[in-house]
Amino acid sequence: MRHSRLFLISFCLSSVGTVIQATEVKPERPNFIHIMVDDMAADAMGFSGRFPFMKTPHMDQMARDGIVFNQFFVTTSLCSPSRASILTGRYGHGTGVPDNSVKSDPDPCLPTYPELLQKAGYVTAHIGKWHMGHGDHPRPGFSHWYGFDGQGVYFDPVMNRNGKQEKVEGYLTDIITDEALAFIRDNKDRSFSLNLWHKAAHGPFLPPPRHQGILDEVEFPKPASWDNDLRNKPSWRRRSRAHGGVHLDIWLASEEKPIPEAIPPRPFTPENVAKYGKHLSTLFAVDESLGRIMAGLKDLGLLDNTVVIFTADNGYFLGEYARGDKRLADDASIRVPMILSYPPLNRGGETLEAIGLNIDFAPTILEWAGIKPPDTMQGQSLVALFEGKTDKVRDQFLYEYFQEEYAPGIPTILALRTTRWKYVHHPYDPTADDELFDLETDPNEQFSLHGNPDYADRLEALKGAMEQEMKRLEYKRPAYHYDPANYQDKGE
Repeated sequence: MRHSRLFLISFCLSSVGTVIQATEVKPERPNFIHIMVDDMAADAMGFSGRFPFMKTPHMDQMARDGIVFNQFFVTTSLCSPSRASILTGRYGHGTGVPDNSVKSDPDPCLPTYPELLQKAGYVTAHIGKWHMGHGDHPRPGFSHWYGFDGQGVYFDPVMNRNGKQEKVEGYLTDIITDEALAFIRDNKDRSFSLNLWHKAAHGPFLPPPRHQGILDEVEFPKPASWDNDLRNKPSWRRRSRAHGGVHLDIWLASEEKPIPEAIPPRPFTPENVAKYGKHLSTLFAVDESLGRIMAGLKDLGLLDNTVVIFTADNGYFLGEYARGDKRLADDASIRVPMILSYPPLNRGGETLEAIGLNIDFAPTILEWAGIKPPDTMQGQSLVALFEGKTDKVRDQFLYEYFQEEYAPGIPTILALRTTRWKYVHHPYDPTADDELFDLETDPNEQFSLHGNPDYADRLEALKGAMEQEMKRLEYKRPAYHYDPANYQDKGE
């Protein structure tokens, strides 16, 4: 019998009271544009320097003018839970959207920052990818809706405009950018908040015709961990590599099969890295979109009073450990790009090294709008950081990923990351070794110090800190846990 994953939340009464109180606003309020890419490595931009062939002039210009977060992370590196966390300012275990399998919107008892902005008089819009719950219908908190169902498609999508479906010819990134610019023009004399959430750079990695083949001949740099043979990694990572993957049927078939002590590295060939180039090629249209949005704001005289955020819902492996995808606790997976433009605060390309999280977006936006964040939000406002009044808002954070039934080869993962250390724990898989990394000496997380007696005290301190964070965040154990006995004689 399959388990349903229900994360019960009991904030209805308290949050309703908070919503009613959260209507005080400042006389002059900035506009907000939250631009989010799907699946983007934190260094997949030209100015980052990792990929010399990535020509992203508009991202680079935003970085030169604005503020760049060098240490910005998600609390769950997966589409649906990250989006729910961004809207509610809460960890995935407390939003009702702990993973992609639940197919639900955030718990309706939890106020989202668009709902609070709307109550305070903002015109709010969601344009692009939603990827929570079923259907493309409008969600609460948005004055204007232009979305699509699920992952959507890159070409000729069916869009839902405020409850009415329409098939639109063209390339999705361009289509939603056109819609965003129209919304901005229509509301230039009002306070507005716009979420422009892209499908790119999610698979199947289809750029528009103007960018087809643009990276076919480039020399892709070899990641430092490409040749790592995983002997220092938990056994589930070697098992998935040796026996074909992490999905349910494959994982069931690999039960009782031997797990190698090490995995021979894959050849670093153009054929083996082509998929990373295809992934990156979808970002050129995103860069063009950003340029159009910034130019539109300038032409309308709105640039100086608009907070523009550019980020991603999660990071992405681009060849680290010869991987793609996300989910894991590695920095390649949990670290995301984050650039902020707000001319009153721009300081000519300042780079911040403080730790920021996706759950911080909601309280930050609300504070700038003069709205008191509700008690249900677990993130922290970054306004004081942006204004130069402090140099940090936290020293550490908890990361969580919950095992999904369709891909049980990745177990539930908890991690505590500080500015220097990372402790990775697999709470419900007794076969998976914990990991400990010194990110100062091992930034690619290749050599776990777990089991090294010289770091026993450090390990115990991080374990204790993780337990305290779990308690503070009211961590809930997920209902689903893979057990092969549940699938016997079911033809799966």
